[in-house]
Amino acid sequence: MKYAISLAALAIVCVFLIGEAAIPGAVSTRLEKAIVANVDEAGSVRVYVRTFPALAVALGRIDFLRVDARDISVDGLRVQRLFLDARHADVDMRAVLRGGKLEVRHIAKGDVTVILAEDALNDYFHSRDGVLRLLTVKLRPGVATVSGSANLLGVKVDVALDGRFVVQGDTRLAYVVDRFRVGSTVVPEVIKDGLLKSVDLSVDVSRLPLPLVLRDVSVQDGVIYIFGGTPPVK
Repeated sequence: MKYAISLAALAIVCVFLIGEAAIPGAVSTRLEKAIVANVDEAGSVRVYVRTFPALAVALGRIDFLRVDARDISVDGLRVQRLFLDARHADVDMRAVLRGGKLEVRHIAKGDVTVILAEDALNDYFHSRDGVLRLLTVKLRPGVATVSGSANLLGVKVDVALDGRFVVQGDTRLAYVVDRFRVGSTVVPEVIKDGLLKSVDLSVDVSRLPLPLVLRDVSVQDGVIYIFGGTPPVK
């Protein structure tokens, strides 16, 4: 009898240990597929999950969640890297398992980094209608220069905007123009605002497959780093 009880206890322990080892990897794979299904294109997506006990994942409880997605595209915006480090996440596992959809109900604490390359930013603007197709963005530390050419009274002239990207709302970057040049002439402020009123150089990241709230942005040589967190629990 004691032998049978010991054997059963050993079997339970073995099943528990196997589950602890296997479940996080299986869930990570499911989450990776769900992220890929929620974007237009994806280069690589890696998800790391840690929860104890591992069976708690069935309820959507994840103690530690790390997502590293590279070369993903959503609505014409190609992201070089999307990185999430989160603790105490609540994920709708039913949506993941049945529909392949990633639905994060909330994250207690998370840090998000989005990296946009200069060429991807230009592709994003060129995919829009209007004057943005004719403009090119050049990124250098602290400054984003937008340049192109315009036809004024039959004469082709070079135009350039020197400005910066700033956080606007939870999921949007706005472009603030500090200086507007036509040829070598700096356009006065009062005229600049009227001429650029219809030019929208904002970047919308609301369709990215992870919940995020933008906090800060840093422009460096050829790249934009966007820093944020996760939405507060409602």
